Amino acid sequence: MIGKERYKAVIGKDCMFSALPFEDLGEGGLNAPRYGIPNLKEFEFSQREGAAQYRYDYDGKPLDCLFLKEESDTLIVSFHGALNRKRFSLPRFERLKSISKFGTSSIYFSDPTLWLDDSLQLAWYTGWGEVDVQADIAALIVKAKIAAGANKVIVSGSSGGGFAALQVSALIPESLAVVFNPSVYVQGYLVDGKEGGHGTERKYLEVVRPEVLPVPAAQYQFDIDWASEVGDKVSALERYATPRENFVLFCQTPTDWHYEQHYLPFLAACAKGDNLARVRVHEYGERVGHFPPTPQEFDGAIVEALRWAKELHG
Repeated sequence: MIGKERYKAVIGKDCMFSALPFEDLGEGGLNAPRYGIPNLKEFEFSQREGAAQYRYDYDGKPLDCLFLKEESDTLIVSFHGALNRKRFSLPRFERLKSISKFGTSSIYFSDPTLWLDDSLQLAWYTGWGEVDVQADIAALIVKAKIAAGANKVIVSGSSGGGFAALQVSALIPESLAVVFNPSVYVQGYLVDGKEGGHGTERKYLEVVRPEVLPVPAAQYQFDIDWASEVGDKVSALERYATPRENFVLFCQTPTDWHYEQHYLPFLAACAKGDNLARVRVHEYGERVGHFPPTPQEFDGAIVEALRWAKELHG
């Protein structure tokens, strides 16, 4: 839980708004001024060039974002992956240094679900209870696109952040998701791909979705279908098994265990939903195991995504 902090509210008015010049932005972007979002429906991002943080409070569990407004026709979105909570504090804005050098507008989201428990490392931006974090973020991205004057939206993320990018992009027609070794489901997710490796899923159920189990999460034997009660918020396989209007650049390392457990099932779901024509595959890397992309690998895929977005939208 966070303290009762007060921030200036911004609802489409720039009279009291200040943005930090890009050259003054510190590591992680946390020195940018922060403004409160009192109402998601009426809120509008400032159109002034520069960097600013915004916060919407779900009763003590904030949705934080950092928005960099540039003179550009493209908006790049970033989601973080799993966080070591002893090393990283919230909010966390990931890939700021890599993305900002492309000269586009960009927006970075921190997962509000992690505020539920200070030992929770991964929650896939699913939200909790009736809170639909993915839909709220999608709405904010559309508002950021308008404020930026952009006609292209690229949504990026790696691993758990890649899951969020797939899920949110699917809610934004004509957006392009560029994802790196992403998770594509929560139920049945296995740590290191090993049989019985349900620790991450168990922690998620204990903290985020205890109401879907007939027993406490510590006693759960992974023998029931809990995800059907939650719906496609916890499964990109279910979301992409129906027709979508976005595009996906799926960046996958062939030696990652995600290849068989996530990548191939995702392609099958896209085939079922008649979405394969909207998917391109970019294989990269030779390291054995599950790793985030190096800065060079990330940059190369973003360049490819920018090229594809230009083909789609000019």
